[in-house]
Amino acid sequence: MRLLIAMMKHETNTFSPVPTPLQRFGNGPGPLYGEAAVAAYRGTGTGLGAYLALAEREGAEIVLPIAAGAPPSRPVEDAAFELIAGVICDAVAKRGPKGGFDGIMLDLHGAMVTESFEDGEGELLRRIRAIDPVTPIAVAYDMHANLYDAMIDNATVVAGYRTYPHIDTYDTAHRAGEILLMAMRGRVHPVMAWGNVPMLPHVMRQGSDDHPNHELQARCAAMATEGALAASLFTGFPHADIRNAGLSAVVVTDGDRALAERLRDAERGVGRARSLCLPAGAARAILGAGQGARLIGSWGTAARRGADRTLGPLRQLRLGRHDGHDRGACRDPQGGARQCGGLRDL
Repeated sequence: MRLLIAMMKHETNTFSPVPTPLQRFGNGPGPLYGEAAVAAYRGTGTGLGAYLALAEREGAEIVLPIAAGAPPSRPVEDAAFELIAGVICDAVAKRGPKGGFDGIMLDLHGAMVTESFEDGEGELLRRIRAIDPVTPIAVAYDMHANLYDAMIDNATVVAGYRTYPHIDTYDTAHRAGEILLMAMRGRVHPVMAWGNVPMLPHVMRQGSDDHPNHELQARCAAMATEGALAASLFTGFPHADIRNAGLSAVVVTDGDRALAERLRDAERGVGRARSLCLPAGAARAILGAGQGARLIGSWGTAARRGADRTLGPLRQLRLGRHDGHDRGACRDPQGGARQCGGLRDL
């Protein structure tokens, strides 16, 4: 058995001023390659660690061309993406265009935006499939993935984290990898159904120990008893000005597309009913209601390598009808004064 394993991970904040060159992908000069990557991730609680453990359990030949991961920042520079994707695709091509590997296991994030592509992961998978259209592919995604068709259509099985903060990166990749191994042996025939809904759940309401995400992720886990090989609800990453940012659901079943679609629709319906978000036109709705509102902004520069955008809706409120009494605790009084023209620093 021969397995290709690789990692390409970046959570892109399109509002961030922090650049994302190749050097940002790694703990020093950039990504790790080949045996250096295997040595760094073997025995760890990461997605790559899970894939390596499965491969070694099976006695497989391991090809790990690159392990590239970077903390959140602005869209990935084209040169960085082309090198990372190129290394992976070159490894696929070296084994031949028609199944040189028995399986491919990818540890991706799902919210990578590049200077040229809204969907970095989908572009990588599209390129792999252009080289090798037959080898089964397993993908582990972050809960904050913003899904596109190419991310699902070009994979055999997809699984997503169920915890935030993320403590199940290993378990997620292990789940995806086990299904892939069963598919390689013909024991299962995965089919997937996915879809998204037009909402942007706030990151401060995405904790998996809190309502509603706790119940949503528990529902996904319970679908294993209803015929799903894997079920994932992705809260999405809202700090991305792209078309598909937001909540998505994916269900994998053993050859039963109708079941996958039914369970997917159940996931999306529950998510639509329970998720807490700030929809477009919120400022207008607040003004129209004639009532007060509390708007809390967080997770700006420190957590997401970008600027907090809460002052934008406040500016909308200042431009609309109101009683002139805006109050709040603000750590950026100069910015507040510029945006709101009257917000007091308390």
